[in-house]
Amino acid sequence: MSQARLICSLLLVSAALSLTPESLSCPKYACATTLPSGACIYLVNNTHSLAPCTDPLKPYCNTTLSGSVSICQAAPLPAPIKSYVGQFCNTTVTCAFGTCSNEVCVGKAQGKSCTSHNECGVGLYCAGTACIPVLRVGVEGCKKDEECELKAGCNLLMGSQRGVCEAYFSLGEGAIATDCASSRSKLCKSGVCKTVEGKLAKQSYCIAAPTLDGALPLTCTEHANCTGTSRPWTYPGLCSCGLNPTGTAYCSLFPGDLPYQLALSSLSALVAKHTFFACNTARRFQPDCLKTVDAALFETYRVHSLYAEFYPHLQGNDNCVQKIYTNYYWTKTGSSLGIALALFWF
Repeated sequence: MSQARLICSLLLVSAALSLTPESLSCPKYACATTLPSGACIYLVNNTHSLAPCTDPLKPYCNTTLSGSVSICQAAPLPAPIKSYVGQFCNTTVTCAFGTCSNEVCVGKAQGKSCTSHNECGVGLYCAGTACIPVLRVGVEGCKKDEECELKAGCNLLMGSQRGVCEAYFSLGEGAIATDCASSRSKLCKSGVCKTVEGKLAKQSYCIAAPTLDGALPLTCTEHANCTGTSRPWTYPGLCSCGLNPTGTAYCSLFPGDLPYQLALSSLSALVAKHTFFACNTARRFQPDCLKTVDAALFETYRVHSLYAEFYPHLQGNDNCVQKIYTNYYWTKTGSSLGIALALFWF
């Protein structure tokens, strides 16, 4: 499945499964033996009847329906892929930045003028006008993560303009984590943070990751069935329609639930293995960079991340659903790396 196909598929699922405060009425997805000629999806009475495409000349099933049907068609052409500084290249044309030398995209050297971190060579960042070395773990003086080595982020203490490069996923509960955004932090061991309103300003701290209240998988009919807890706080959850023959909905997971924790464990181990010269500083959490650090560990993270993020969609899939809608998880040929990481973390 191409990146474009995956995105279209997920957008369709998101639109089709839009939620309301009332009880959900979820569509059904199941294999069928009889469909219109050449069709792979046929929607009737809120049931998606499915059959994978078998014609090698028309192997692509577009999950964006035309009316109530999708007809098998030729696969879309893959988008051209550019290489970034530190990555393999054939010619300079294939490099998004820099030049191709000895089959590697080479960025600007230390001291050379720059306007973007992407322009600088590995181990360097753009300090406004010139490329200079990134800061090591424990060193003060950073303002952004890109100014720290690949395995560390910048932690700016309250009122400070000079942060400290802290190792990712290293801070325990109660520690200040100024990278907190949407309750997520790359500095906290748990990956989760909470922002508290103080007398003078807001401050963010690492907390234990909340878990779903109930045994997995937890079925639901409305959002109120799904809550999470990280004592002393309780969080509202999300009831999401699945992609199954019975139209069953499931509670989406919280960051403390086992699938997310397995993903976090893999990601933490992967980031800790970042060598100083693994890739360009702006690419540190991009799939193309992480995969070069440890391909096997990255695949483990990819699988755990997808399962955690799309948990309701992956429960009780028919074989046809696995091939048409959730191919991004069930097969290793699904090109889903970018969207998986973007949705799970950053």
